[in-house]
Amino acid sequence: MRNYFTLIFLLPLAISGTIFDVKKIEEVEIPHQPNVLVIFDIDNTLIHLKQELGSDQWFYHRWRELEEGGLTHTEALQKVAFEFNGIQSLSQCQLVESKIPDFFSMLRQKKIPFMGLTIRSFELSKRTIQQLKSCGIEFDTCLVDRSAQFLDKNSFLFSLDGIVFTNGGSKGSAIGKWLDHFCYDVGHVVVIDDKLQHLEAIEKELQKRGIQMTGFRYGYLDEHVANFCPQKARVQFEYIEPLIEGKF
Repeated sequence: MRNYFTLIFLLPLAISGTIFDVKKIEEVEIPHQPNVLVIFDIDNTLIHLKQELGSDQWFYHRWRELEEGGLTHTEALQKVAFEFNGIQSLSQCQLVESKIPDFFSMLRQKKIPFMGLTIRSFELSKRTIQQLKSCGIEFDTCLVDRSAQFLDKNSFLFSLDGIVFTNGGSKGSAIGKWLDHFCYDVGHVVVIDDKLQHLEAIEKELQKRGIQMTGFRYGYLDEHVANFCPQKARVQFEYIEPLIEGKF
């Protein structure tokens, strides 16, 4: 009886018919069928900074803070994006979970293609790749042309080294434009992301194209995110802001 309940506990919990809630990367299941593509979010899914400042949760907190201070939605986004880019350039990151490189190795061994999809801007593309490599993560670049290229010049949707940078845009729209640009043939997409709204946006786009999707809402850092301390981030910002603004 005890073994039965252990098995049930380890099964992913369904959020919807095709999206599941998981706490560990080893709970992600890859379907055994041809033409599978695996897509990974980056922030709070693969890597995160070693401090509160510049974290994914800091980004959204700071955005709201700037709006409450009188900036418009767009003005606040532009300012926090500028600050976020500067902080990322000056900060070290770490793996969200130590077993993530092993999961990447498994995909390579099984010859399952995989890529990254992030709302980060194209200005952060090279720094993002540096951060990932420092943690032992490299994406599969045999899928398509790995060179730097804009997939949509109006929204600055950008692709480099197996990663698509949406520049704050919808991940659903981004994956649609990626598929159209590279004419990539895919039958089933597996998406791992810490935010449900991104999974739902991608699922909606793929459904329009008749492509199956299995999504995993990855919650390894849920408690860490819930315990975000704005006061600590504010103190950290006081030390780093002069470097970002060039006031040193």
